[in-house]
Amino acid sequence: MPSPRNSTRRNRNIGTAKQGHGADNRLVIPDLWQQDGRWFAERLENPREVPFVVHGDKRIALVEEPAEGFFYGCTVSDLENLLHLVPAQDIEGLDVFLFRHPTRKQRTLSSVWGRMIYFATPGHYAGSAVCFESHDLSKLSWSKSLDTERRRELERLREDGHRIELQRRGIDIHPTPESFRATTLFRTALHEIGHYVDWMESVIRVEGSVEEEQEASRLYSAKPKAMKEDFAHRYAAEALAKLTKAQKAPFPVQWDAERMKACGVLRKWFVGG
Repeated sequence: MPSPRNSTRRNRNIGTAKQGHGADNRLVIPDLWQQDGRWFAERLENPREVPFVVHGDKRIALVEEPAEGFFYGCTVSDLENLLHLVPAQDIEGLDVFLFRHPTRKQRTLSSVWGRMIYFATPGHYAGSAVCFESHDLSKLSWSKSLDTERRRELERLREDGHRIELQRRGIDIHPTPESFRATTLFRTALHEIGHYVDWMESVIRVEGSVEEEQEASRLYSAKPKAMKEDFAHRYAAEALAKLTKAQKAPFPVQWDAERMKACGVLRKWFVGG
C-alpha cells in the first residue's frame, strides 16, 4: 500500500514564524538584565552628577550627554524649581533623576517623554527614580486610528502647544522648544510623580503584617495599567492647575551657569540652549 504522504507537498510552516523564520531578525531591545540586574533605562554612559537639595533632602540628577541634535526638555534647575513647588510628602524618598539619551532602537520601540522607575541602580546610586529622555524636534507621525487613550494624549499634546496637522493618511505632530519643555516639565514630571504617589500610598505606606504588606504589593502590581495612568494624569492635571492658579507655573527657563559648569553640564544639551 503506498504511503499517504506526498513528499512533493511543501510544509506550510516552512519559512514562517512557526518554524522560527525571522527570529534572529526581530527588532527588540537587547535584554541585558542578567549581566548586572539593571534595566536598559537605568544605564547611562558617563553621566554628569548634579547634586541639589529640595525640602531639606539631598537629591541627585545624573545627566548623560545627548547626541548632536537631541535635547532634554527641561534643565536640572527647572526640575529643582518644580520640585520645590510639590508637597514634600509627595516626593519623600524620590531622590534620583535621570537624564538619558536612548539608543535608536529604544527610540523606535519604547519612545517616551519620561519614566517612573520604582527601584533603580544607576551607577552607585539606588532608589526610586524619574527618568527623562532626550528627543530631537522632528515631527511625530501617528496613525489616524486612535484608541480612547491615544486621543486623550493627542489633546494633551495640543494643550502643551504642539502643532497638530491632520493629513490624508495620518496625524503629524510638530514639537517646538516651548511645547517640548511644557510636555516634559509641566506634565511628564508631574505625571511620573503621580505614579510615585500612587505607589507610595498603595504599597510603601501600608502598615500591617508581612502578609498584608505583601498583599498590598501584589494588588498594586495587578492593578490595570489604565487605572495607574488615570491616577497619574489626574495628579499632574490637578497639581498644574493649583500651581497655575497660584501663579507659580509655568515659569521661565532656569539655568545655574556656575553650578552646571562645575558639574560638566552644557546648556546646549537642553531645549532652547
